[in-house]
Amino acid sequence: MKKVFFIFLSVVLFTIGCEKETLKSDKLELKQIELKKPELSELELIELKVEELGIKDLYNIETVIHNPNNIYESFGILHNYGLDMITKKMEGINLTDFSKEVLCNKLYEFSREINLEIPKSLLEKMPFEKPFEESDILSETSLNSLVTDGFLNNKEKNFIVKLRTVAEQSISLKEFQNNVISIENGVLADNSLTKDEKEKFLITCAISRYSAAYWESQNLNSSKPLWLDALFFAISDAMGGMIGLFIGGPIGLIFGSIGLSYVCAYVLTL
Repeated sequence: MKKVFFIFLSVVLFTIGCEKETLKSDKLELKQIELKKPELSELELIELKVEELGIKDLYNIETVIHNPNNIYESFGILHNYGLDMITKKMEGINLTDFSKEVLCNKLYEFSREINLEIPKSLLEKMPFEKPFEESDILSETSLNSLVTDGFLNNKEKNFIVKLRTVAEQSISLKEFQNNVISIENGVLADNSLTKDEKEKFLITCAISRYSAAYWESQNLNSSKPLWLDALFFAISDAMGGMIGLFIGGPIGLIFGSIGLSYVCAYVLTL
């Protein structure tokens, strides 16, 4: 009888052991499958975020001229949504209370709310204080200082200058956007540019078009025509995006462009 019992107990323990091994094996296989899942590219991540937030139609402003050849339009949509959210978060903050730290806190808060968190330490490295220190942050002197400080390289600086020239020569928002699209198509056709450089310049251009349309639709306290200020903000966005990319990659580009754009508009209304 004891022999039968021990045989039965052995069978039970063996069965349990096999089930544990099978479970362990299944978990290991599941983990391996998860590890094999391809990570989302920055483009896919931003497109997914625009879809999740339900802002594709809401922030596709009628005055934005789209470029079907530029696959990074979603960056412009998320940028304009971010501008709206930061503007609302900064309501009621006067000049006495305004600081780079306050802006970085609001940008960080917003990044967490949309699950695109960027470390606050990276936001604090961005030169959001520049519009308070210099009357023209797009001047040759200012751009050269950004190159000297390591925020921009010469190729990026020259691209900002090209966008600035287009803005200066444009006589309307529509003309500016069409000229930017011509630049984008030139970027796509330029085989001397690396894949990363093309991505950087195309995202920057998309944000510039969307930003110009966004600010042109706002009621700013300015003596100049709204579209003129809007073009200035659009190029400031481009510069902020380039700096943000250097500091925090494509996600940094989004928040760098939003931050510098907001500060430029804030300074204008003082």
